[in-house]
Amino acid sequence: MPDLAGWFRIRREEKSIHLIDEHSRKVFSCVMELVNLVDLVMNEGSPEEVFIVARRINEMEHEADIMRRNVLDVLSEGKLDPSEREDLVHLTKRLDAIANNANAAARRISILN
Repeated sequence: MPDLAGWFRIRREEKSIHLIDEHSRKVFSCVMELVNLVDLVMNEGSPEEVFIVARRINEMEHEADIMRRNVLDVLSEGKLDPSEREDLVHLTKRLDAIANNANAAARRISILN
């Protein structure tokens, strides 16, 4: 029976890491889209183009929020070592803050443009 419990623990860890990896990739995409938005504004893109990119960033941030909730749900199931779980929760929250800030910056840029 301990072998089966260990197998489930490893699977839970793998799932957590996979979900965090997907979440971090979504956050990275959100930030890269913000870079594209800044480039667009600096190269005097049209207000419509700026609005479209800002809206895309908002959608990506919303997708990242959904992914964050999924990660936190999996982590809360309690199959990981508490210290590992705490670190992964903090990482997930920090990634979410990055996406939130990218979205806030995009909104401000689109308003000022």
